[in-house]
Amino acid sequence: MWDERLSTQQAEEILRAQGRNLRRVRQRGEIDAVAAAVNLTVAGGSSGGYVSVWAGNQQTPFVGNIDFSANQTRANNAIVAVANDGSGLVAAYANAYDPVHLIIDVDGYFK
Repeated sequence: MWDERLSTQQAEEILRAQGRNLRRVRQRGEIDAVAAAVNLTVAGGSSGGYVSVWAGNQQTPFVGNIDFSANQTRANNAIVAVANDGSGLVAAYANAYDPVHLIIDVDGYFK
């Protein structure tokens, strides 16, 4: 669903530090989902922090889905709500001093 390492515009696609990023939930095409079961992987951060992932039309939550240290690759599973406005968006936010790579794999979804 989201692997900015594969982008030709990597500078624009990396999960910016203190920045909100939006992506549409996809799994072999469009899906009509209210939530998704995902695997989150964080890599390549030169500082520690955490990443939060949530429904794209909601406010940023005060909790993280995955914590990481500098130069650490970590993975975690999560159930993430999808925007209920028909856009199918999820948002991600990195609470870190430096950008990090974020990979989100959709394992399944809820209708």
